[in-house]
Amino acid sequence: MKNLTKELLYKSVYREIFYHADTKMIEVNYFSGTTDYTDEEYKQEMLILYGFFAQKDVQIYYINATRFDYIIVPEMQEWLEKTVKPMLT
Repeated sequence: MKNLTKELLYKSVYREIFYHADTKMIEVNYFSGTTDYTDEEYKQEMLILYGFFAQKDVQIYYINATRFDYIIVPEMQEWLEKTVKPMLT
């Protein structure tokens, strides 16, 4: 039987991030309150999340965004494309 434990990598007032070594999966669960994200907080949280992709052997990821309520405006989408996307390749 596989070990189904998950490792808590990070927790903030906005979300928690787990790593499942058995499936090589990152799991992100958002909490209510993301409406209050500042743009700088959102950027910092994204850098933290995708930094784990470089640290861990990630094959898949799951994001539970049912409570995510931050509006990602076009300028933020451009920042993600320029800054975060290269971290994934």
